[in-house]
Amino acid sequence: MQFDETTEIVLANRMFLYGLFARGFLAEPDHDFCALAESSECMVYFTLIDDGLSRQIAEAFEQWRALSSQPLVTLVQEYNAVFVGPGPLKAPAWETVCRSGKRTLFQKELLAIRASYSEAGFEATARAKSPDDFIGTEFDFMTKLAIDGLKAFQEHDGERCTDRLKQSLDFLETHLLLWIGAYAKQVEDAYGECFYGSFAKLSTLICEQDRRVVEQLLA
Repeated sequence: MQFDETTEIVLANRMFLYGLFARGFLAEPDHDFCALAESSECMVYFTLIDDGLSRQIAEAFEQWRALSSQPLVTLVQEYNAVFVGPGPLKAPAWETVCRSGKRTLFQKELLAIRASYSEAGFEATARAKSPDDFIGTEFDFMTKLAIDGLKAFQEHDGERCTDRLKQSLDFLETHLLLWIGAYAKQVEDAYGECFYGSFAKLSTLICEQDRRVVEQLLA
């Protein structure tokens, strides 16, 4: 691993993006979150990597940013409709439910997700009463891996940084990338063009791009 400025910038970019998605999925929006979405700083993070997905990401980001200008009360209502209820959710935001089609929480497949957390030495920071495969919890796990990977890099601990990148790639390929795209489509089908549908679509593109980024960092 090369300990250069470019690599550090890429690692910091990953940390910001996963942290943004974790924050957005785990809790209702507030003024600070909406202000960040509309900021030029946020746009820089989403447009840092120039690859085959750059144009799609830029377009998805602009759509999401435009929707963030709605009144905060509208976005809070949408968050609760999409993620909380009352009543059955039109697009359940849990990996095992999305992948199996069974509206039953705490399925046996959840054990594999918990194993990924445990093997990485982390305890998931779950939303109250949410299982570990909630979309925000999975992004929170990716955030923690990115944070420690950057810290390891800054400490010139190449082995630990590499381990965190490998764990990130494995979780993307065995979990997030297997359902996040389908989930984004379900939200769009259920609610039409909306803030959280755009957010989920944007997160899908970033996960796809990050797989490529991590593969290059590990090459």
